[in-house]
Parts: sequence; structure tokens; C-alpha cells
Amino acid sequence: MSNNQNYMEHYEKAFNYFAFENNLTLAIKEYKKSITINPEYAQAYYDLGYIYELKNKKKQSQKYYMSYLSFNPHDKKEIKIRLNLE
Repeated sequence: MSNNQNYMEHYEKAFNYFAFENNLTLAIKEYKKSITINPEYAQAYYDLGYIYELKNKKKQSQKYYMSYLSFNPHDKKEIKIRLNLE
């Protein structure tokens, strides 16, 4: 299995844990595996920021949102992120 498939496999697992099982702990673990394999996969950073925001862990949320913004400085989600960072 190529790294491209491998990081997406972890990303998809993470999304399923989050969206369908509401298991934030396992989702975080899989998102982190995904970005370990592909550190340039911006959406995983955004999703981690969002999950940490839901868990009221502002420092972790900001860390991952800022990583996301480093890849996508003009994304439409930027307004939401900026508001969270203030």
C-alpha cells in the first residue's frame, strides 16, 4: 500500500469515528496518524482543530487551525478559524 493510500485510510477511519460513532478519542488518533504519514494533508489539521474546539481545548485547537491556515491561508473556513483564535 502506498503512503498516499495509507494516509487516506487513516483519514477515512478518523472521519468515520467522528461523524458516525462520535468517538473523538479514536478520531484524534487516526487524524494524527494521517498527518504523520502526510504532513501536508491540510484537511486533517482542520478536522483536528475542530475536534479540539468541541472538546474545549483551545490551545490544541489553535495549534491545528494554524497548521491548516499555513496550507490554506485564503480558505473560506478562515473566518471561522480567525474568530476561534481571537
